[in-house]
Amino acid sequence: MAANYWTSTQRRFWLFTKESLAEAREEREAQERGTLQQYPLPDNRLVNIYIKECLNRLSKRLATRQQVFATTMVYIHRYLISTPIQTVNIYLLISTAFYLASKTEESPHHIRLVIAEARSLWPDFIPGDVSRIGEMEFSLISELHSQLIIWHPYRTLKELEENSLLGITTEEGRLAWSIINDTYMTDLPLTCPPHVIALMAIFLAVIFQQIGRAHV
Repeated sequence: MAANYWTSTQRRFWLFTKESLAEAREEREAQERGTLQQYPLPDNRLVNIYIKECLNRLSKRLATRQQVFATTMVYIHRYLISTPIQTVNIYLLISTAFYLASKTEESPHHIRLVIAEARSLWPDFIPGDVSRIGEMEFSLISELHSQLIIWHPYRTLKELEENSLLGITTEEGRLAWSIINDTYMTDLPLTCPPHVIALMAIFLAVIFQQIGRAHV
């Protein structure tokens, strides 16, 4: 594991500009043009919201820490850069990414428990065979090039909250945390360093709190 974000694989290999990310997706679409035309999807933002809601349902059943949820979302974002969602069982991908993230974040769940909970949510799409999630896990790790450690904005947010010179209130900290949670429905985890996202979240939280107090 890298000692800090600056030497991490996340910064070296998984930080894109908006242009380079768009190019990667365009290349994927060119390779799978027939499939994408046959099975068109709505706006990518709506797809991300749906994926987050599916993952949220699974996470609640397994009482998972927020960081596991966040890591799962990043894994899915990375995987879908090169793999069209139309060519994958999205429910199996969500379940597998969650299972892998829980191990990476040292909050592991037994594979049979993950399968059982996922099947209760999506019985028509999750196979009972445990080996299928094992196969999907191998594919996921391969697409991620075994670069599984994720640096999240939560660490920076906590450090800034503990800095008495900034005077961040409890309400502002909670709102910033919520804003960070919402960034996982966007491309920000792929295009912005985690500390930048944390600072942006604090800035917005402070502004929103001031606006709220002004209208009281």
